[in-house]
Amino acid sequence: MPRVLSEDEKIKAIKAIKFDLEERKFPFFEEDEIAFLLEKNLNVVDLAVYDGLVKKARIDSIKLPSGLEKPNNREYWLNLANIQKEKILAGIKAGIYADVANELLALGFTESKKGGFRVMKRADEI
Repeated sequence: MPRVLSEDEKIKAIKAIKFDLEERKFPFFEEDEIAFLLEKNLNVVDLAVYDGLVKKARIDSIKLPSGLEKPNNREYWLNLANIQKEKILAGIKAGIYADVANELLALGFTESKKGGFRVMKRADEI
């Protein structure tokens, strides 16, 4: 059964995602995009943050509010994503995401040797 959030929980989750994605300093996502990140990541804040950080790594540069431009910030976002990934893996090992793990297994994912999940399906089965 998928995680269901109340409206208050969803608002708090979106605020937490914005904070971890450093949206105040480096705006990238619209509010509805952050809500979508949360929803598509099974309503798990840590997974949504990881997904958002990887997406931010795809941009070439960032223009700061002061007018300064920071070119090639890919490594910055990938470093944060890597830290987030380690946090998620530790949570999986600690059983924090047991409900999410069960849902992923029900969706056809398998556990990897490194502690994460992967799906191996034919393209026409997806």
